[in-house]
Amino acid sequence: MTKLRHRFVLMDSGQIYLRSRDGNRTYQNWAWGAAWFLLGFARTISELKDEIQDQLIIEKFREGISIALSMQREDGLWSCFMHEKNSLPDTSGSAGIAAAILVGIQNGYLPDSYIVPVNRCWKSLLNYLTPDGFLKGVAQDSRGGLELQQGEYRVIAQMGMGFMAQLYAGI
Repeated sequence: MTKLRHRFVLMDSGQIYLRSRDGNRTYQNWAWGAAWFLLGFARTISELKDEIQDQLIIEKFREGISIALSMQREDGLWSCFMHEKNSLPDTSGSAGIAAAILVGIQNGYLPDSYIVPVNRCWKSLLNYLTPDGFLKGVAQDSRGGLELQQGEYRVIAQMGMGFMAQLYAGI
């Protein structure tokens, strides 16, 4: 649980960041980063719930989910940078965030009503599956820099399919 507490620094003033080094935060509201952050929290607290109940960590998880939900698009997905609602969605980050919400619901950390935004995301993600089962519409990883992330270039990536598989398994 100490590792999760160290990650609190990645949430600040209604924003979620990918990294924090020497007080500098990067990749504000990046959907992939939010997915890793939230799904990591969800999986960890669900695995340890019988041994450790840390209310501060559970509250931080809920806060992170609330931040993400406040930036969900009308189509149920999240933009690559979640606060930029007019930019293209990122299907990978969207699937990961929805999977985190679902894990939170299933473990009693989030209200059952949160299934509505999860289902909206799921239905939109189905439009991005190729006939052979690949998930398209995935933003590039962070090595390409902010310009590539904010642009219109999207790919098929196994990471996105892994996030969607976790969502599918929960649904």
